[in-house]
Amino acid sequence: MTKKITGTGAETNKYHIILDSIIKGKSPINWDEIERESDFLALVKNERKLTDSVASIVFNKRKTQDEYYSYFEKLVRLDAMFLQLYRMLSFINRGKCSFEKSDSFLKNNFDNKILANPVDDKYLISTHYRDFCVEYSTYLANMDYQKDSTLRSRDNYKLEKASKLYTGKTREFVMNILMMSAIGHSKSLYDLNNYKKQFKPYISTLKNQFLITDISKAFSQKEKELLKKEKELLKIQPGKPAPGFTLESNVGKKYSLEDFKGKVVYLDLWASWCVPCRAETPKLKALYAKYKNDDRVAFISIAVSDGAGAWKKALKQDKPDWIQLFDKEGIVSDAYLATSIPQFVIIDKQGKIVNLNAPRPDDVETLLVQEMEK
Repeated sequence: MTKKITGTGAETNKYHIILDSIIKGKSPINWDEIERESDFLALVKNERKLTDSVASIVFNKRKTQDEYYSYFEKLVRLDAMFLQLYRMLSFINRGKCSFEKSDSFLKNNFDNKILANPVDDKYLISTHYRDFCVEYSTYLANMDYQKDSTLRSRDNYKLEKASKLYTGKTREFVMNILMMSAIGHSKSLYDLNNYKKQFKPYISTLKNQFLITDISKAFSQKEKELLKKEKELLKIQPGKPAPGFTLESNVGKKYSLEDFKGKVVYLDLWASWCVPCRAETPKLKALYAKYKNDDRVAFISIAVSDGAGAWKKALKQDKPDWIQLFDKEGIVSDAYLATSIPQFVIIDKQGKIVNLNAPRPDDVETLLVQEMEK
């Protein structure tokens, strides 16, 4: 557990405010967009250099009687260190650095003493240590998948791996986070009930009652959400009328779903921050190029759960040339239950749902053509 801070030392508070925006990962860099290893290393090392420099200015040249001063110094320095390691592991896990090369990538660019024993409860005061622990679990599971691909189909392998790898309070924290994440991403009551059975032996090993209660509450909350979702899904099953909308495009023109009656509509629900969504853009661009002059079909992308500025910036970068709409009020996101994106939807010529979770652009052509020919 993080040490509770109750002091009111003015100096400590001032230092913490100064460092917060720098140390706590509030970076203007979009790390997901960095492709080249050399670019990544230059940026991550510069970020670490900056955070270490600021920490040195704050903590090395001042004497204070503030009783929490040393605690914050330790927290800040650990945050800087584990933020760097978290970023490096994330870079590997996103496939930007091969797993065969990952060992040397880490050893050549990070403190080997820490790498030799990166897991220790004393680091738990750092929020970035916690981020690192979860990313490290993913990294180690991915390394195992490279050796034995059948492990991918094993239920909760990452959780199993973490259960054996971690000890003490760190283990409790990581297990809680992994189980909470799985619960949050459950897409059906069937999934949720499976998790209840699968997690039972893991939960029984936890000692922290707060974390156990946290998981129990998550199960209850998710069950309520899924029951509500199932009722809502009945309204948008295949053959039901597609929920209508009127949204503004990136060029200021308003479009309604009703405008496309008589055409098959292929909806793309996405967001600028969603890496898998952006990865589909070139494939959708190729599909659109093939059918853009066919009056039987319309391609519409709708940005959901996004910011207007980030959306427009992504459009400038990706340059899609079909209709681009912005779901400012969350109307489409709610109506089409877009809890996981990218999500593709096919609507027939009569304005009825064909498939709420349609195939992605490189696999959908046959289904689209079938609807177009009706």
